Amino acid sequence: MAAAPAIMMAASGIAVATSVYGGYKVYQSVSGGEIGVEFEDEHIHPSAQSTLRDADVLAFWVSPDRSLVEAAQIAETEISFDQIITPATTGARIRQTDIPTELAQMTRREQDEAFARAADILDADLIVGVVKLGVEHETNMLSLQRATLTQNYRVILYSPTYGRLWTSNLGAVARLGGSLPSDNEAQAIVGRAIIDRLKDIASGNTDRERTAALTAPMSCAQDVVGQCVR
Repeated sequence: MAAAPAIMMAASGIAVATSVYGGYKVYQSVSGGEIGVEFEDEHIHPSAQSTLRDADVLAFWVSPDRSLVEAAQIAETEISFDQIITPATTGARIRQTDIPTELAQMTRREQDEAFARAADILDADLIVGVVKLGVEHETNMLSLQRATLTQNYRVILYSPTYGRLWTSNLGAVARLGGSLPSDNEAQAIVGRAIIDRLKDIASGNTDRERTAALTAPMSCAQDVVGQCVR
């Protein structure tokens, strides 16, 4: 990737709104539901920015749901890599070998070994993978806040040169009692947030509060992969 990733929003059917929410960003689906995304226990390698800017091929690992499929689709139009390798293509290539694909069933060492072998086969400079960590339901019975449903992920950006460039726990938090986004919408928002955060890292803008404040609201139409305009 000769130049830094383009900092822009493409057609994704998701609005990004500024908010007092204490996490990363609040995303509004076209069905009207809101999901707040937070990144916790985040570690960014000192070489992450330069490696993202210089990389040519970005591969997405086999996805446990639609999240990385959506991320790959967004990356194809928003980040100026020479090649984006989708989860389906990654899976088809590495299933011809004995490389395991279920990250949730591996130790950290096994994950890194699988990433390294896959990067060699795919000729990929970077690999993005996620592990689903489960769902939390918080009733908030003793507070005035609405109950929440949080889908938890572990996100990994791997480089054959440096190993893990970026790792973070991602929480997608939906407040219950209003319009609840569908599973497909929630997974699309997770994919959207992963790409947004990669662009933050590539641009050196890793201050999460400042990133959210600089993001302008958008209005959206159509379905989860429909059009968004400022």
